[in-house]
Amino acid sequence: MSIDRYDVAENTALSRVGYAQNAAFRTKTFEDYGFPTRMTELGQLVRYIDFFVGAGLNHLQPGNFFRGSSVESNYSEDEIGILTRLSEGVREITEKSCGKRYGVHFNHLSAIGLFRVVQAIASLSGKDRLSIFEVGPGCGYTGTLLGFQGHGYIAYDVTQGYYIWQSLLYEHFFSGEFTEVAGNEGTDLGALTRIAHLPWWSFMELYKDNPISADVVISNANLGEMHVSSLRYVLRVARQMLIDSDIGVLIFASVGACHLNSAETIMDEIGRAGYKSVMSNNVFVFTLEGKDLPAAVVDTLETQIPLFNPSGTEKTVDAGEFVKFRKGEYPEELDFYAFLSDWPGFDGRPEG
Repeated sequence: MSIDRYDVAENTALSRVGYAQNAAFRTKTFEDYGFPTRMTELGQLVRYIDFFVGAGLNHLQPGNFFRGSSVESNYSEDEIGILTRLSEGVREITEKSCGKRYGVHFNHLSAIGLFRVVQAIASLSGKDRLSIFEVGPGCGYTGTLLGFQGHGYIAYDVTQGYYIWQSLLYEHFFSGEFTEVAGNEGTDLGALTRIAHLPWWSFMELYKDNPISADVVISNANLGEMHVSSLRYVLRVARQMLIDSDIGVLIFASVGACHLNSAETIMDEIGRAGYKSVMSNNVFVFTLEGKDLPAAVVDTLETQIPLFNPSGTEKTVDAGEFVKFRKGEYPEELDFYAFLSDWPGFDGRPEG
């Protein structure tokens, strides 16, 4: 996916968009907070490979639980394997696209929280493969980790910069099984490959005749950041996707910044759209009215989200053992953020 191809397709779509749709699919919260939503050259891709604001060195230390991402900061050997695979892929993509190898240091750790949740739902429900739809995947790492395990995965995003990064990421890891719809708007959405990617203008029209079914819809850290029309649309299109699934759950760890919707408004809208809460202790999980999750799923996830550990090894490590800050492998933004955050022992150029 090139910048020009995306921009041309988006401009064509904008010619048929009115006020209601434009309001629903704007990136207002990002713009208000100063986040750069668009790029004009591939060298700017580095903005979208990681997310530092809100991160801390305690994310690299063992024994912590971060409710905002549903992550316990202990990692199994199996998790280290897939996180390392992902990190190396990011280095390869950035070397090709930016002319320099950049690693990911924080956002993949956050992504593993909902990855663990979905894996637990699948395992405890006796399913080898789930169909997942993600709204606004950001850096794209939760979906990539799920794709590694053979799940079906479709995502949509409204932010040009993130969208192009996601497309490059999914193409890199899943090229033979990946469908990019942006720039290919004639694609049959009822016959997508295992991994697929929808631009906002295709997602905007799904409600008319939605061919996409899902067992899980993820909309993490963004429900408070989208226009209320987008919130209502997401909930209703998700309902269309989930209606025929025997699992049928909407999940998120956080509502994100409550810039456009309050937490109370979000919960009210979820209820109005026909969902009921089944979990909220470690992660927010909702089913459609009339559907229930197996008791084992609810009991397990409400107690503690299990690590992904198919090999059964008991050893765990903290992220500091495998996340290394090497000179030149992270953007200057990290130096700036570390300085603002008074990170002890972080001089801006640690070797590891």
